[in-house]
Amino acid sequence: MKPHVSNAFTLVELMITISLVAVLVGLTVAGTGTLAARMRLSTCTNNLRQLDLMFKAYAAENNNRLPAGKNNEVNGSRVSWMIALQVYSGLSFPVVNQKNVFLCPSAMQTYAGHKARRTYAMNGAGTDGTVPALLVNYTQPAGVGFLMDSVDNGANEGDGRSVFGQNDYESAVDFRHDNCVNMLFLDGHVETIPKSEAELLRTSVLNFKR
Repeated sequence: MKPHVSNAFTLVELMITISLVAVLVGLTVAGTGTLAARMRLSTCTNNLRQLDLMFKAYAAENNNRLPAGKNNEVNGSRVSWMIALQVYSGLSFPVVNQKNVFLCPSAMQTYAGHKARRTYAMNGAGTDGTVPALLVNYTQPAGVGFLMDSVDNGANEGDGRSVFGQNDYESAVDFRHDNCVNMLFLDGHVETIPKSEAELLRTSVLNFKR
């Protein structure tokens, strides 16, 4: 008589299988989180590159001058660089948490109430933020920080600080990309600067002063 062979799982085999499935699920979730963060970083980087093109087009039609951080005259009103660029480019006013070139998706995790819509700040080092930058004044634009991820301005409207300067940039920066900040430089390249490289960030900001 042949011995009976069972195809059923033993209790030990079942526990091992469950453990392996749990590990795989954990790895998948962790990997998904990392992928999502990378996608948000990529979107932010692309936003800044698009903004750079918009800035350069604006400057080409305004005697090589960029819009000032604030107090730009547009249709009889004094507005920030964001509104000036928005009107110039024919863009609609952004809606909270709706994809737009001014919105870094990671800001929805760091801003109050998870609401965000305009999340970048312009460098105004050496000025009060109302002086338009003349591009020809910068002979080494690759070292000049211009836009960066900014902190929530506290108004609970989804907007961040729109302007920072040499004395307050540390309070304006939002290290929302895994303790890093995205910065657009005047030559058009974007760098992801770790919080640990404070001197690089400081130098990039102060190089805007002219």
